[in-house]
Amino acid sequence: MSALRIVLKNIRNDCSLWDKAHLILDRDLLTDLQAKAVIDALERSFGLRVNFWEAHCVEAVLLSGGAGPALARVFERVGVASHLPNLIADAAEEACMKAWATLGVRLQASWDQLDLQKLHGVLDQRLKLLNEVLGELQNTVCEFHRSAVASERYWESADKNDVADFISEAFQHMGVPADDAERWRDGPNWLQAVVSELKSVPDFPALQSMREDLRRASKLSSTKSRGG
Repeated sequence: MSALRIVLKNIRNDCSLWDKAHLILDRDLLTDLQAKAVIDALERSFGLRVNFWEAHCVEAVLLSGGAGPALARVFERVGVASHLPNLIADAAEEACMKAWATLGVRLQASWDQLDLQKLHGVLDQRLKLLNEVLGELQNTVCEFHRSAVASERYWESADKNDVADFISEAFQHMGVPADDAERWRDGPNWLQAVVSELKSVPDFPALQSMREDLRRASKLSSTKSRGG
């Protein structure tokens, strides 16, 4: 990153490309406090603006409003736009709740039967930035995610595969044959298909929060470039 910074600092107009850069990152397994520590470390070391999604990953942002009517209506529109067969649109809310319950069971099992080798591989990449030892970091992460799952804050812990499986299962509860729902899930553009049917950003708090953060950052950058 240091080498990239040198190159981009030398490409300028009113300010360098590096000064304009703004990273938006998946939080992965990091807790809220750990994500904040990474942001502070990157800003301090590289002068780089950074935001993390208030969710495990960008796909999990779709879960941040819970399994309510807003999410059900999105699934209904996606199913119709994707021409999924045998879709029962009126069953969307019940289907969403059933799939949500299954997602919770799956996430709880994943933290009860933890793959420590996989967890250590992810956490080891963060140790220098967080200035923590592996054992302490592991305990903090496990406690955070188990609490999130217990409180049904599934967006904190669900990865992109969890989200895709959740939506596929909801479609099946809406009458779509399993083969067709899974084929849709395994396609290259399922996230794009869902995002294109979002009508109200405030229905998804993690998305709304990111939008507000980026607006604040844009205003601050504009003020600095004008010398204000």
